[in-house]
Amino acid sequence: MRKIYLIFVFLLIATPQSTAWGFAVHNKVASNATDIMDGDFQNFLLDNIGSVKSKSVEPDQIKSSDPTEGPRHYDDSDIEHMDINVSSTSEDYDLGVISWAILNATNNLADAILDNNADGILHYAGYIAHYAADATQPLHATKNYDGQFTGNSGIHSRFESELVSRNFYDSFSNTTFSELKIVDPYNATKNIIASGLNLTSEIYYADDVAKNDTDYYDVLWNMTSYIVIDRLNLATQFTANLWFTAYQMAVKNGLEVFSPVFQVKTTSSQVNSNPSSVETPVGLLFIFSIPLIALFRKKKTSR
Repeated sequence: MRKIYLIFVFLLIATPQSTAWGFAVHNKVASNATDIMDGDFQNFLLDNIGSVKSKSVEPDQIKSSDPTEGPRHYDDSDIEHMDINVSSTSEDYDLGVISWAILNATNNLADAILDNNADGILHYAGYIAHYAADATQPLHATKNYDGQFTGNSGIHSRFESELVSRNFYDSFSNTTFSELKIVDPYNATKNIIASGLNLTSEIYYADDVAKNDTDYYDVLWNMTSYIVIDRLNLATQFTANLWFTAYQMAVKNGLEVFSPVFQVKTTSSQVNSNPSSVETPVGLLFIFSIPLIALFRKKKTSR
């Protein structure tokens, strides 16, 4: 019986449906964000889109080996807590540090661009795409992430995985994107989290209504499709803006020619396996004067 249970756990972890938004969504966000870019940076990403997409799902894949990774994917914003450069052993860290993770990953991408480190660029670009997409998922903004406090248990996977997989093409339809702009990664993420939190009650309500219908997912889609489409559109735009910000930071710091070189052998000093595990000074950002189930994490399910 224990063997069967372990096999079941393995399948859950190995299946895209068990991850935030799903592997296919993270791949699509990374691909669409690349299309928004321009110039040499876009050409480099296009030439290596397979690596960017692969790195865009890696943050979910390393949760089993890195117990500090999970909180980098969410922010329990309805609980007051510190979420930047806090110790991974603190209670605050366990409440989510996604804004800090995005800030660090953006700074690390800027450094990789400045160094023309091709491996680092692809690594951090992919991680940014993942974290940016997770930040736009409304249920990643609340302690009630799985509806466990409102009678909506299981809504997390039903909303972000099953619903989207059933309506994948439509989830990315009618997308329009704005011009690239420099953003403050930390505060921009906090704003996205706040706007997502405001949508959670609508998701719980739609779940309540849909559960009384035999066509649950049809009803849920009819009531929340505008949320899915808008948030995935935002995920793509935010990813591209963060990439653009990192590139402009590199230019500001002295980048003259963008000509990335792949390392013969990538070492830990060239590319850290986790882009947000290295704490970087917050001040670096403001050079522009702009201000398997989560490793059975305590009280958390995979998100």
